[in-house]
Amino acid sequence: MSVELTKRALRPTSGKNGRLVRVRSNFFEVTNLTSVTICHYDVVIDPVDMPVHFNTKARGAFETQYEAGCTRSSHIKLRIKKANVINMHELLLFLKSKSACTTNCLTAIMFLDILFKNLPSTVHYSVGRSIYTPQDKRNLPNMAEVWQGFCQSARPTAVKLLLKDSLCF
Repeated sequence: MSVELTKRALRPTSGKNGRLVRVRSNFFEVTNLTSVTICHYDVVIDPVDMPVHFNTKARGAFETQYEAGCTRSSHIKLRIKKANVINMHELLLFLKSKSACTTNCLTAIMFLDILFKNLPSTVHYSVGRSIYTPQDKRNLPNMAEVWQGFCQSARPTAVKLLLKDSLCF
């Protein structure tokens, strides 16, 4: 299924008009994007009314037990269901303008957004899409503090995928 997007503007040949301008931005090129197939699973941890940090510990304990070959636990239950298969090769074709943007491409971009945020959110504090660190925090009146943070997102462009990195407070 193809998704309707705005058509890319065709550019005149490079180097004929205008002058060369160097631009600095907060975008970084993703240089190693392979055409693998990714399986997406939905995981439900019972009891469902437990705090988020408990769910994180439960997932870690499950991964440790699974690697050791023991998958039984008397305290928690995990339900795992295959939700989707993401074909990254289709995203690569879209980035090279050899394929239309499909729902699979949009899912792959969303997956990369989550992947880019995963490690920083385990080390720092995560609020919504932003990740904050207490390093260089500043005191404000009435015992408040301001923390510097950042927000990352995957952005497809013509021919390549970029990681946008923005500061937030």
